[in-house]
Parts: sequence; structure tokens; C-alpha cells
Amino acid sequence: MKLPSLVDFLNASPSAFHSTQVIRETLLANDYTCLDEREEWKLIPGNRYFVVRNDSSILAFNLAPLNPLAGARLAICHTDSPSLKLRLKDAQPLEGGLLSIPVEVYGGATIAVWLDRTLCVAGRACFRDAQGDLQIKLVDCPQVLGTIPNPPPHLVDLNGGFKYNPQKHLAAVFPYATLQEFVDALTPEDFPCQDADSFQGELYLADEQGAALMGAQDQLVQAAHLDNLTSCFSILSALCAVPAPTRTVLGAFFDLEEVGNNYQSAGSNFLQSTLARIVDALGGNAQSLPRMMADTICLSVDVAHAFHPNFPEFFDKPMSAILGKGPTLKYHANQNFATTLPSAALLKEIAKEIEAPLQEYTPRSDGRCGSTIGRVVATNLGVPTVDMGVPIWAMHSIRETCSTQDVIAQAEIIAAFFA
Repeated sequence: MKLPSLVDFLNASPSAFHSTQVIRETLLANDYTCLDEREEWKLIPGNRYFVVRNDSSILAFNLAPLNPLAGARLAICHTDSPSLKLRLKDAQPLEGGLLSIPVEVYGGATIAVWLDRTLCVAGRACFRDAQGDLQIKLVDCPQVLGTIPNPPPHLVDLNGGFKYNPQKHLAAVFPYATLQEFVDALTPEDFPCQDADSFQGELYLADEQGAALMGAQDQLVQAAHLDNLTSCFSILSALCAVPAPTRTVLGAFFDLEEVGNNYQSAGSNFLQSTLARIVDALGGNAQSLPRMMADTICLSVDVAHAFHPNFPEFFDKPMSAILGKGPTLKYHANQNFATTLPSAALLKEIAKEIEAPLQEYTPRSDGRCGSTIGRVVATNLGVPTVDMGVPIWAMHSIRETCSTQDVIAQAEIIAAFFA
């Protein structure tokens, strides 16, 4: 099995496009074959495949050698994270040779922690090169650094409930005199952008500081995008670890969980279309897919709120998830999490069998609760689902913290679920 370390995976994934690229390269290194949605698929039981959409979502599947349509094990997660997206067309030069670029808030980002940091730029760009040819390139430029400066507390009471206005207060400032200079710094030397006016980007600010391990035994990791790269890493690890599953296994890495739906998201036809094509390529009939789904279980993998020692009033201690005690099952009476009793019982048995720690979490009855794509896929496919995730501190912050051992245990549970 060829797999990057957790820290390497985190550092190589400053955007959903980059995490998808790392997943793609890892799958190729582990004998998965890349399929094209535009072409006819010819599939062989016992082989491994994957398909990419929008360069930000990817579906991988390992066909069972025997009876590949007799039910499946499905694990899903998301590749995107809350961030600040650059609005390049609104860039304005400032005095002193500086460039101000406004941002749009992507997802439910914690705003204050983005200010006064060294920020780099990551995403993808479309532009015409010096020969006039259209280029689409990933952008990850650690040398292109900017910041969003705070006002001093003498002028604004930042600790007294001040609320940032994204339109007025969050423009990033870069040390470039013009947008053309900024674009030239982003584009590679072998494909220089001919004109900044032709440059279009899906570019996001990212934390310039890499992942950091903490503790004498590296017990904790702090990094950007642990929500939800920890889940991506765990599912990827499991996909590479299971050689010949008894049931067909699928790993789905979806974009846009933080904001809604589009053609590459969990609510799109990406998963259903892929399943239908698998059935067709393996000689199934009109009843094959419904029968397959009737014997399929979905594992929705997304991070959970870890018990916070500084804010214990937001947690119900008996049903709280503690860092270092394993991933956690997630329950919610109003179905923000899709866990059912039978699916939870199955995952508990799997964890017990391999002696992996597994906690249980439910939010306070008088508190707020996030949600996952588990209920979206459970509804669209009609499959029982269980929500599980690694507990983390500071969810949606620019840097989040989790236990390294929890990520390892989660990958082991998913691999046993697949096997």
C-alpha cells in the first residue's frame, strides 16, 4: 500500500482541488484505474476504478471478485472546507505598491481567526498563455503571501462584540502594485498568463503554516481543513488497504458540503449515475440496482465537536466525544445525522471485533447542531446510514485540532467495514 502520511496529506491539500488531486494520485499508485464519464465503461470484477468530476469530487470503487452486485459498503465524505474566496475582478491598487483584493466568505468560516495571519493562495485558474492557448492549472503558491490586517484596539473595540463586515473589513492585502503582477506571480513560468484580464480563478486564501504535531508522542495534530480532510484520509487509507473485498466497496469524496449543491456535490447525480453505470457494465438488469441498494450500508464520515474544557456548558458530558478516545458515532433525533439503530449496532460490532475505540456523541437538547451529507445520500439512495467522525476542537476555524490516534482508529474501522 502506497499512502502519504497524514501530515503530508494535509499539507498537500490547501483546497478541494488539491485534495482531490492527492486522492487521485494515491489511487493510481494503488492499482486503481481512472475512468472518463464521457466514455463507455468496461469493468472487470475484482478490479479497482475511480472517476473524477469538476476536479474537486471523486468516486472510487473496488469491485468484489464474486457477485459484485450483491450489495455494497459505501463510505462518503467531503473535500471542501470553510474559507475565504478571492474576488479578483474587484482588486484595487493601494498607495505604496500594494494590492487590495476583496473576499467572499465560503461556508461557515470563523472570521476573526483569519486576520493578522500570513496567508497564501490556492485553488485553480483558467487563463490564456503567451501562445493564446487556454490553460487550466492548479494554483498553490506559498511564495505569494498576503494578510488581512486588523484595526488597532485603540480605534475599534475588537474584544467587545465587534462584528466584521465581509464586504468592508476582510479585503486581503498583497505586496504587488497591480493585478497583473499578482497574476504573474501565481502562474508558472512555462505557462505565463498573457493578460490579467483573461485570468479567471477559483482562488482561496489558505493558512501559510503547515500542519503541526504536538506532544511527546505526536498525540495531537493542528492544521487547516481537518474538517474534513481527516475523513478523506481515513477513507482513502481504507480503499488502499482492502485488496479483495467480499462486497463491492465505494469511497465518495464530494465537494460543496459546506455550501449546498451543484453537479459535483452529494446531492447531484454523480453517485447514482456511477452506480447505474457499474450495474450496466457488469450485465445487470432493471432490478439489479434496487436490489444492490437494498443490501448496501452507507458510512458518512465527517468530524464531530470534541468536548471543550473551556466551554463545558455547550456539551452533554455523558454523550460527549473526547480527543484521543477514538472516532465517534453521531446521533440526532431530528435527523441532522443519519445514524439508525441497526447501522450503529453494526459499526459498534466492527469496532469491537478489531478492538478499535469508538465513542458516541449527541448534541445538547437545548443546543445547536450541524449536519452532514449522510442524510442526503441516505435519502437519494434509500440506504441505511451511520454518521461517524473524528472529534476536533475549533471546527471551521482556520486551524483545527484533533488526535492523531483517532484518525488512525477511524481508518482501521473503515477498512474493517469495507472488508
